[in-house]
Amino acid sequence: MSSVTQISHPLAEHSLTILRKTETATAEFRRHANSLSKILILEATRDLTLTPTPIETPVAPMEGHVLTDDLVIVPVLRAGLAMLFAVQEFLPSSSVGFVGLERDERTAKAREYYRKIPQTPATRRVLILDPMLATGGSLEGAISAAKAKGDFGDRYFGT
Repeated sequence: MSSVTQISHPLAEHSLTILRKTETATAEFRRHANSLSKILILEATRDLTLTPTPIETPVAPMEGHVLTDDLVIVPVLRAGLAMLFAVQEFLPSSSVGFVGLERDERTAKAREYYRKIPQTPATRRVLILDPMLATGGSLEGAISAAKAKGDFGDRYFGT
């Protein structure tokens, strides 16, 4: 990864604190995981391109903007599924693929056990969802799996 973006937001810090507390109940954990996922997704999609488009409003015509980028969302099973639902609230028509990875305790490397990713032409962007980060091995495995399904060079961003 050539650059790292650190998210510094009071709501993110608050949710991270609740997520890390051992006594956090399951329902509260899920709610804060969803909130934090939305904050991260907003940041990860900051550079999506928009196309101006004329629209009619109840008051007057105006120029609106529609998303130009076509995304493929790839959660790393199972932890990335929690983030998928938050992404789909913002991008409900995006294609979804899945990569299942598990850590080989002997080698500490990620081993792929499942892959289902749509064909990904160069015009599509891939958003890999992986909230678990220790060595980065599962993220590397997910990127390799996505690259195998598309021709888009290094157009990735992970969350």
